[in-house]
Amino acid sequence: MTTLQIDQVVETMQVLADPMRLRILFVLSEQSSLSLSALHQRLPISFSALSSHVNELKKQDLVHSRQRDNELYYSLANKAVLRLTRLF
Repeated sequence: MTTLQIDQVVETMQVLADPMRLRILFVLSEQSSLSLSALHQRLPISFSALSSHVNELKKQDLVHSRQRDNELYYSLANKAVLRLTRLF
């Protein structure tokens, strides 16, 4: 494993170390996709903080987004992320 790969793994783990980000992944694991508004209804967090957390997850390729009408819908990026949410 190269130093760059190790740095990327560490960065991803730091993103996952946040309890709210894990909650977001757990909520997304229960649905095929959700809008930010729908996520906001399910989590005890401000809309702006939620948006910030989702963007961090997106930067690490843990979630994907797609545009539908005027809203972005988020889903888990792949089956590895889904397996991660089922470990607990």
